Amino acid sequence: MSTAPHNVVRWRGVVILIAVFIVAAAIGQATVGRAALRKVGLVKVPTGFTSLAFRSPQSLPVQLSSAQKALAVSFVIRNAGSAARDYRWSVHLAQGAHTRRVDGGEVRVRPGREAPISRLAKFPCVHGPRIRIIVNLAHPNEAIGAWVVCRSSKRKPR
Repeated sequence: MSTAPHNVVRWRGVVILIAVFIVAAAIGQATVGRAALRKVGLVKVPTGFTSLAFRSPQSLPVQLSSAQKALAVSFVIRNAGSAARDYRWSVHLAQGAHTRRVDGGEVRVRPGREAPISRLAKFPCVHGPRIRIIVNLAHPNEAIGAWVVCRSSKRKPR
């Protein structure tokens, strides 16, 4: 008995399998193919993303005096998703080993839109040579921060 027909059948199966794979890959790259793959649950619809940024980073101070009363913190939450989202945000002050929540809130942002938020908060320079202003989102877990140097309000003796 010859093994030649058996080898031909095996190679034919391999060639067919490769051809099916190539056709499936080509269909998956086409718009119609992606829609079909999404419909059967093999590919997820992109959910978009959220961005968090200081509204005007150049307006954040580089230095604060210890007598500084309050500082405006402005940031923007952008929803680049396809559905409205609720965001819970908070502003924190970190100085040395101390961190405290200064402000917080919630905002609903429609798809493709942004929510500018501005708050006036006290950031006293009392526990070290610099402070860090931190803005957090709870979900998705996002954070931005800025370092500010604490300048002593006391004058050095001459």
